[in-house]
Amino acid sequence: TTFMAKPFLQEAGNGMHIHQSLERDGVNAFSLADEDSIIGNSLMRKYLTGLLKHHMELQLVMTPTVSGYKRLQDYSFSPTQVTWGLDHRLVGVRSITGAGAANRLESRWAAADANPYLVLAGCLAAGLEGLENDYVLMDQVIGDPHADERWQRLPTDLAGAIDNFDSDFTRSTYGDVFVDNFIFMQRREAAEFAEHGQGPLDRVSEWEIKRYRGVI
Repeated sequence: TTFMAKPFLQEAGNGMHIHQSLERDGVNAFSLADEDSIIGNSLMRKYLTGLLKHHMELQLVMTPTVSGYKRLQDYSFSPTQVTWGLDHRLVGVRSITGAGAANRLESRWAAADANPYLVLAGCLAAGLEGLENDYVLMDQVIGDPHADERWQRLPTDLAGAIDNFDSDFTRSTYGDVFVDNFIFMQRREAAEFAEHGQGPLDRVSEWEIKRYRGVI
């Protein structure tokens, strides 16, 4: 048993899907219908805009290992873009409406080998930013997102995610000490892989197996 994100290249990866809703006076606040015509609830819409706005900055905590980037493949039910849709399973955030008290947003980006506390903290901070700001909600995905070049692509390796992680948002969420040290650690991880584990992208290297499978 392992939580390694991609132990077998030919099989689906291991993900950590985070289902989120907010409570108000003991009631799921996303279940209260209002004037919002897109997803039926303005609070849900604003929270969603925050998740989408700040995801690129959070990708490093959601996909913190080399293995995780092999999980991110088109048509694998592991989202590769910053996208959302109504009950759509190829997007980054799945909006589940029409379920009453079970209305929720499902963030589908994180890998199973991520730290759940860091992922949850990032999601909450991003969602709250959406509530406090007037971010514009991007168009929802209808159909095949991978065939549409409008959607922003996620980084394909640790190096790209590291570059995005150093931001005012992540520093206000996690603190300077954590951000600086996490970036240092992840750069070391990327360097270790470059030295010992590089190989064809169509296979899982022995370095990855030894590094992750027995400890995650």
